Amino acid sequence: MPLRIPAAAFVSFGATLFPVLCVLDYGYMRFSYVADRFAYLAAIAPISAFAVGIVEGCQRLFVVPRSPSSSSSSSSSKMVPWNGTVTRAPPVLRALTSVLLAILATLTYRHASIYTTEENFYRHVVTHNPNARSMWLNLGNAYMRQERNAEAADCYATSYEQNPSQDKLHTNYGIVLSKLGRIEEAAAMLERGLESEEKTPGGLKRNLNELGNAMSKLGRYDDATAYFRRALEIDPMYAIGWNNLGNDLYRAGRPEDAVDAYRRAFGIDPNYAKARNNCAIVLGTLNRHGEEAELWRSILSVDPDNADAERRLEAALAKIV
Repeated sequence: MPLRIPAAAFVSFGATLFPVLCVLDYGYMRFSYVADRFAYLAAIAPISAFAVGIVEGCQRLFVVPRSPSSSSSSSSSKMVPWNGTVTRAPPVLRALTSVLLAILATLTYRHASIYTTEENFYRHVVTHNPNARSMWLNLGNAYMRQERNAEAADCYATSYEQNPSQDKLHTNYGIVLSKLGRIEEAAAMLERGLESEEKTPGGLKRNLNELGNAMSKLGRYDDATAYFRRALEIDPMYAIGWNNLGNDLYRAGRPEDAVDAYRRAFGIDPNYAKARNNCAIVLGTLNRHGEEAELWRSILSVDPDNADAERRLEAALAKIV
């Protein structure tokens, strides 16, 4: 094979990979500085050169030239590609080829395990690229979905050190800190999230909602109410926000206002059982047992096996004069 073929393949490979060799910064770099897909197109040239080399090598090793005919010129006796009889490869070479294929298959299988779960993939990336901008955030999100809050908090802390302005980072970090009982730290992180340059309207709404929850747990009910209302200004149809506002108003000693907030929540989402449940409980504390019983009936119509709702319905009916 002429030397120019592998040389051209090498040049093509390098030129195709050049844009992703960390010389130019672009959007994907915030996830990782390497990716298998970067090599897909670039590998075409070296794979082609390798295939040509295999074909020529096989021709030289296993193709026996045909005997020249009497009418052929002396040049016809030279080996022409595939102008001959193919012989069997020696047993040793066949064995070596089988071993090579087995090794490649094993390596492929082991590498494929990286992609079996999102956690495996994210861990692989941050292990090889500790400065990948958003993979620590993604790994933290994976842990949070599994309720592995301590591990999620560690990932979020690393992500925050590398890029403190990422959307969803402050909110998710604040949520896991709150679940770990670190409420003041959660509130501080969520407050910093309000200043994030990358915060989308949906992300800001969620951040305000979680900040309201943290403030309510700290007993700062007026601040919590203000944050919930800011979230609801962004999205008046935010049922979760109305439910959380109701919880805060009830803790603040405003049960009538809490009932109104709960009704807004399940008015927006009729299937929001938690808001109906909360509303029924607060109505019971207000001695509005007829309305309370009506809500327990509506809950049981959807979930007839709800033993707690059935018990509370019986108690409410017993109190109706």
